[in-house]
Amino acid sequence: MSAVKLALRLTLALAVSVFPAGPALAEDFRPNRVIVDYIEPRSDSLQGVYERMKRSGMLEELAQFLAPVRLPTTLRIWAIECYQDAELMAYYSEQEHAIHFCYEYVDRLEKSRPTGVTEEGFVPEQVFLGAMVGLLLHETGHAFVDLLRVPVFGREEDAADEIAEFIALQFDKDLAETVTKGAGWFWLTDARIMLYLDYYAEVHSTSMERFLNQLCLGYGNDPDRFKELADKFLKARAPRCKDEYQQVEKAFVKTILPYIDPSLLQEVRAKHWFAPSRYEWR
Repeated sequence: MSAVKLALRLTLALAVSVFPAGPALAEDFRPNRVIVDYIEPRSDSLQGVYERMKRSGMLEELAQFLAPVRLPTTLRIWAIECYQDAELMAYYSEQEHAIHFCYEYVDRLEKSRPTGVTEEGFVPEQVFLGAMVGLLLHETGHAFVDLLRVPVFGREEDAADEIAEFIALQFDKDLAETVTKGAGWFWLTDARIMLYLDYYAEVHSTSMERFLNQLCLGYGNDPDRFKELADKFLKARAPRCKDEYQQVEKAFVKTILPYIDPSLLQEVRAKHWFAPSRYEWR
């Protein structure tokens, strides 16, 4: 299905959508309920990351991007020092209705991002921003599962990955490529250093699986744009990626789409989001 046809289909679906029957009817679901806060880190080594995060305005852009979603309460996005685990990148708290986005993760990206175009064709500025936006959309997926009571078969971490990638694919082609390739670069890089069996007992799929699953959705939606990566990594799976994408689309339309404000969605779709050229990260 072409991007234009899908946009028309989504807009039509939104125009006639209604809230699902049941307990949700009693709650106050409203758009524009995403708030951003920056919590100053205690560690001197993260002060620069904290300042660059505030200056970039990326989290505020995400809040505007999510404005059409009708939520029953405020969703907070906190840029924060996470302390607990050196490998922690971000997490969603059901108790606080908050996405915690760790300065440590941004610091890790700053130190590990490529200095030039990689052999797979990943561009430094694109993957740096895309890795951050992709992770934030993943945690947004967890927030939707919680706040919108989205039913999940299988592991919620896989569902959150699928929600993140599907959302990224519904807007302009540049955003789809930035998030898909940004997340893909991060997971592919991470997969190459997975040395311990403990990694395979994680609640998440392995990093290589996450890379391939997101690439498959991207390829299933837009084969031309992701053909080069698909030819290199997906092999026999590629012909089934369209079916995988359509399966996620059906789930999204049934569970999350009814909570999106149609008029605000049209405004959001008219804008160009998370363009790497707008960010000077230094």
